[in-house]
Amino acid sequence: MKRMAGFTLVELMVAMVLSLILIGGAVTVFYSSRLSYQSTEDSSRVQETGRLALEMLLRDVRNAGWQGCSREVPVSNVLVGNTDVLWNFAEPVGGFDVDAADSATWTPALPAGLVDSPLDGSDVLVVRGPRREARPLRTVAEMVAGTDAMLTEFFATDPPIIAAGDTVQIADCAAIAWFQASGYAASGGGGEVSRVAGAGTPGNASVDLGFGFREGADIVPVETVVYYVGTGDSGEPALFRRTSRMAAAGDAVEVFEGVEGLQAVYGVDNDGDLTVDQYLDAGAVDAAGRWPEVVAVTVSLLVRSPEEQGINEETRDFQLEGVTYPA
Repeated sequence: MKRMAGFTLVELMVAMVLSLILIGGAVTVFYSSRLSYQSTEDSSRVQETGRLALEMLLRDVRNAGWQGCSREVPVSNVLVGNTDVLWNFAEPVGGFDVDAADSATWTPALPAGLVDSPLDGSDVLVVRGPRREARPLRTVAEMVAGTDAMLTEFFATDPPIIAAGDTVQIADCAAIAWFQASGYAASGGGGEVSRVAGAGTPGNASVDLGFGFREGADIVPVETVVYYVGTGDSGEPALFRRTSRMAAAGDAVEVFEGVEGLQAVYGVDNDGDLTVDQYLDAGAVDAAGRWPEVVAVTVSLLVRSPEEQGINEETRDFQLEGVTYPA
């Protein structure tokens, strides 16, 4: 008769306990590795968002106020509403300041319709200069008077270098003017950038630019860019970018998710040597009427991961240009 072989109930229970311990250890190691990976990924994403957002901001800030010549020259802005935020190209930068991270009061007062539902506690930054994709043209004939035709080089491109409705700057190191183009087309052996009074948005108050411009003057499309923090599509804070080519504040583009704080201070030149003598917030610059004297901008961003990580709550406060953001 054969002997029966097998495991006792006690042996099976011991084996099961040992297996559960091994599986529990493996799960713990896996979960710990997963948390570490997620933490590293979130940290990298925060750093990448901050770096890319600052690069975008700095590119626009560095373009602000480009005139084709470093010396100060007389200016003329014939746009309708040329002191409005979107059309005030005589001032390269502007802004609206908040004093606290929970404040919804901007100094100076934020114009209605400029931005769409900005979040409390973050500044609004405004910069004005050549469009990013802009290709400059040059005049091929002297404009003896400000009412003369603007004859230029001509390049047949799609889209055209200058389209009807574009806001445009012309500069020749002797003067600068801003106007709205009504078209750009071939004319004779070159081209012509045309302009009319009254039509368009914002439109020209006059076709007289105020100055005659020399042959070889630079012509370039310009725009105003507004940065602010709002609520993104995911429901989380995000950095938004609006340009003067957008018809309404609601057309602003969400450019980076996870940006929950923006603060800017402005370097003011007190003595005309084009170096910063002091940094002021937007409210102080505006109160003193010193926007034309701003030669630098310092921008700080507070960026967070789009997803919560772990169970511990952040208790630290964060300082951005003197404004405290509580955790």
